[in-house]
Amino acid sequence: MKLPIFPLPIFLLPEGVTQLRIFEQRYLNMVKNCNETQGFVIKYQNQALGQHATWGSWVDIIDFNQDENGMLLITVKCKKLVNILDSFQNEELLQIGDVIEKPFWPQQEVGSEHELAVTLGRLFQNNQDLEYLYPEIVLDLSWLCARWLEILPIKFKQKDQLIDPAGIDKTQTLITRILNNAIE
Repeated sequence: MKLPIFPLPIFLLPEGVTQLRIFEQRYLNMVKNCNETQGFVIKYQNQALGQHATWGSWVDIIDFNQDENGMLLITVKCKKLVNILDSFQNEELLQIGDVIEKPFWPQQEVGSEHELAVTLGRLFQNNQDLEYLYPEIVLDLSWLCARWLEILPIKFKQKDQLIDPAGIDKTQTLITRILNNAIE
């Protein structure tokens, strides 16, 4: 499958939501054509640090708005991760990638008293932007670990290693350790 690629320094995992400010014409056109392309891929790329992913977050647009300057704001939600096999630039200099689905952690239901759910809920209540993007906590270990990985200041290389489909226990352990150290 071929999808447009938007390189950004954003780490987004399945069910993750973020807002993007769109102003370059090639990306305005990409947004305009999203129904035809079935969304687009956000590929993690941080040019300042020389980091980039070989995979991306396949997103759908779930809301449109404008900022105070009249620029287009879109809210996107990641539906799947994809491996980017090959890519090229079209005539608008928009990157187009040949992608296949990348496996991710399986769902695993947890209770409302799970430590990661409780602490994430408190964080969201104290942060208007996060509370807007995530009006409710999903009681699923993969969802909780994904949200924590998105917001914790962990280096990309380590985050990239933690999203191995079999590695959710390692990820949960690391997040719990970080949270416990922050509380002490």
